[in-house]
This record gives sequence, C-alpha cells and structure tokens, in this order.
Amino acid sequence: MRTTVVLDSDVAKALRQLRQKSEKSFREVLNETLRVGLSINSGPAPKSKKFTVRSIKGGFRPGIDPEALNKLLDQLDVEDFLSKHSRRS
Repeated sequence: MRTTVVLDSDVAKALRQLRQKSEKSFREVLNETLRVGLSINSGPAPKSKKFTVRSIKGGFRPGIDPEALNKLLDQLDVEDFLSKHSRRS
C-alpha cells in the first residue's frame, strides 16, 4: 500500500540514521520501527491494583465553633473591602 506520511524532522533524522546503520532501505526501517511501536500497545492492558478510598470521620476539634469561623470570614471580607476602598480615596 502506498501512502504519504509527513514526519517530524527529528523522527526522519532518527530513521535515516537507523537506515545507515542497518544498510536497509528507508521503507524497511520505517516498517520495522512502526511494527515495534504498534506491538507495544497491542496486548491487553496490565491489571492495576484496585483503588479504594477509605473515609475518615471529619469535623472540627472539640471547642471549635463553625459559626465563629463564618463570623471570622465575614469580618475578613469586610476588612478587605474597606482596605481596597480606602486606598482609592
């Protein structure tokens, strides 16, 4: 089968070097290289370990009030807003 293939310059250079070392035609070197590359992924994918997620009990430490954290966040937002607007004046 004849087809046109556009090779990146580094790939073409590597194929030419393989051709010179092996004294085979460019076509033979290209076909052998493609066969090797295609055979790498032709088999079934290797089985991987089953991945499990273990949950842990979350939450805050005793004595931490989540409502207080919301108040702190609100306070920081107000301070940020005021500092940005005071720089403009």
